[in-house]
Amino acid sequence: MGKKFQAQGRLSKNAKTFMSA
Repeated sequence: MGKKFQAQGRLSKNAKTFMSA
């Protein structure tokens, strides 16, 4: 999870969508 979370963090837009989902 930590690795995936960091990868998403790199993309602000993707990170926001991931968090929203």
